[in-house]
Amino acid sequence: MIFKYIRNCSVVFILFCFFSFVYANNHVDIINIDDNSILGKIDYSTLTLYTDSTSSWNNVDTYTRDVQVVLQNRAEIYAQNKLYYMFTSLVFDADNKVLDIVNEYPDLNEEMLNIIKKPSLLGVSYPKRDSVKVDMSLPLYKNDSISIFKIFYKYTFRYNPKPILTYFGASKDFDALIIDARSVDINPAIFPSVYDEDGNLIYNVSFVTEEAINERGFLKYVYSPNDINDKFKAPYSLVAWDIRGHNKCDIVISNDDARLIAANEGLQNAIKSSKVYVIIGERPPINVLNR
Repeated sequence: MIFKYIRNCSVVFILFCFFSFVYANNHVDIINIDDNSILGKIDYSTLTLYTDSTSSWNNVDTYTRDVQVVLQNRAEIYAQNKLYYMFTSLVFDADNKVLDIVNEYPDLNEEMLNIIKKPSLLGVSYPKRDSVKVDMSLPLYKNDSISIFKIFYKYTFRYNPKPILTYFGASKDFDALIIDARSVDINPAIFPSVYDEDGNLIYNVSFVTEEAINERGFLKYVYSPNDINDKFKAPYSLVAWDIRGHNKCDIVISNDDARLIAANEGLQNAIKSSKVYVIIGERPPINVLNR
């Protein structure tokens, strides 16, 4: 009788331990609650990526300050991963996404990861008693992130000191190029190109010096003419005629504008110095969807 009692107690104890283990594992784990199809947003006027991440703790009774620190660290790591996938999802040029270039140059991926690991922490909030939310951004034009352009330039482009087309007779000393693309459905890219009506290449990143890439980045998108912060004495403004390329990011301009750009020494210097702007019209930051 005693042995039977002890055996029953042992069974009860084993079952108690088992269900306690299951309960603990299902109620103490960190859970990310922001799993959805939107990775974040990109503001093309500043070429900045934005994202957020929220981590929560299921068991309120065991929530402590130490747990809060762990949750914030986990949320920051997840946000960095989202920034990486956002960046690799962006249009690189007419035919490639950034991911295509990364796959082609494996060493580039490691260098780029070092940049992605340095995002800006915009804020920390607490949506619920047992959750932590972080907001992060990655400005591709500023601070250490400017190295992203330097890395791409090193792996994929070689500087071309002379334009492909040459003309004579344009004497005015322009100091910047502004392309109004509000009338065409352009898809902003990291390194777009500009062509004339006949398909001749007028401008791409290979015409920009490495020094300019390191200092200013590449072509800048703005939503309106008022967003151009640099003050130029004689900018040359033109209207885009069309777009081309698989990713619909390359710009087509008129042959007359192309001839003037190729012939004007001031515009050639502006191109070399990365003083080129594209007006894309008013639009909110664009959602970047999960692949």
